[in-house]
Amino acid sequence: MSNFQLNIRAIIGISVIFLSFIFLFALLGIKIPAENKDTLNIAIGLVLAAMGGVVGYYFGSSKNESDKAKTDQANLQNPPPQQSITEIKTTEVK
Repeated sequence: MSNFQLNIRAIIGISVIFLSFIFLFALLGIKIPAENKDTLNIAIGLVLAAMGGVVGYYFGSSKNESDKAKTDQANLQNPPPQQSITEIKTTEVK
């Protein structure tokens, strides 16, 4: 993946987090009519789900799997040197 694509992903992720916090803090100063509470609860759920997706990608298993895949690919291109097995001395237990 190119450096440009990685930067775009980071910018989108930071934007989602930043805009989520702006949205949630803006709600503190706005009086919500009772008939709009359900719609607001759905909107808050969508915002928090988007935030969770970003955090999950950057700190969750998807990121770890991506890093592992890159390491595996690098090992296929440049395999580590083979190590020989040395003789192990054993003693009898009485």
